[in-house]
Amino acid sequence: MGTGADILAMIERIDAGLALPRVRSVWIPEPTLAADKDAEFGVIALEDGSVGLFYAWLGESQAGISARYDAAALAGQAGALGVRTTVIERKHHLVRESGDCVVTLDPLRLADCNKVICTAATLINDTIDDMLAYCAGVEVIAVLGPSASFPPEPLFERGVSIVGGSRIDDAGAAIAMQQSGSGLRACSRRYVIERSSWPGTAALLARAAA
Repeated sequence: MGTGADILAMIERIDAGLALPRVRSVWIPEPTLAADKDAEFGVIALEDGSVGLFYAWLGESQAGISARYDAAALAGQAGALGVRTTVIERKHHLVRESGDCVVTLDPLRLADCNKVICTAATLINDTIDDMLAYCAGVEVIAVLGPSASFPPEPLFERGVSIVGGSRIDDAGAAIAMQQSGSGLRACSRRYVIERSSWPGTAALLARAAA
């Protein structure tokens, strides 16, 4: 099975072991196409107070993303630390190579890297398995972003070293901030889980049932 199917199977195992709470409310943002806005996330609140995010708009909602995305600026920060950066892109017009930055359409260039940071959006557009296949010899693979906010076992089983997601404790605050256009940073906490410290889903389920 692919990563997406494994994630769904894992959720079904968790539901069978814990009886997950019902959904209390769902907030879906308006599909505005502001070029200066970050990705739009919806908010799901469960009856036990748990809060989750979901990537609400794909396709045309990505209009203007190239204006916000500057690989050269990101690579400049890495270059200041003496790090050469390779960016795998899907848009031909963003391809370039200068100084410490290479923006390419060719994922085979990942073979030249010893560390890879992969956006969790690859889980949404179903390219995660393809990208990980090019990272077989990479020392450290990190998958980061709100879309990776789930038990990371399926990713760890595929060689990912680090998974970073976001946690929100107050659904009302999250919805209010999204409605005001101020984003979620002030009401969210980012976290990182390393493969070496992950006890496993089965162990966590046994602990919860004890």
